[in-house]
Amino acid sequence: MFSLDFYKNIFEAHIFKLKSFTRKKTMPIENPRIHIVVEYSLYGMMHDIAQAEGLSLSALACNLIREALELREDVALSALTEVREKTFSRKKSLSHKQVWG
Repeated sequence: MFSLDFYKNIFEAHIFKLKSFTRKKTMPIENPRIHIVVEYSLYGMMHDIAQAEGLSLSALACNLIREALELREDVALSALTEVREKTFSRKKSLSHKQVWG
């Protein structure tokens, strides 16, 4: 698995790109496209799932990629939580009243 710093850098770069994103009109389509190559067994499973859920293969692939990225984000945030739990000090922490008034 990747280190916490790796995920932190990825997410910071992603947030920066979202803030500074300007759409380039290079294609007449609404969403950017990617091309992937998969094994026959994976294609078969994806085809069956897409058919069962009434989705196109493209929509299913997009959903699966989104889910995978969310899982990676969860792993990174869990790792960050573990680091923060180890360094947490009740003596240095602020009370609810100090923070919210």
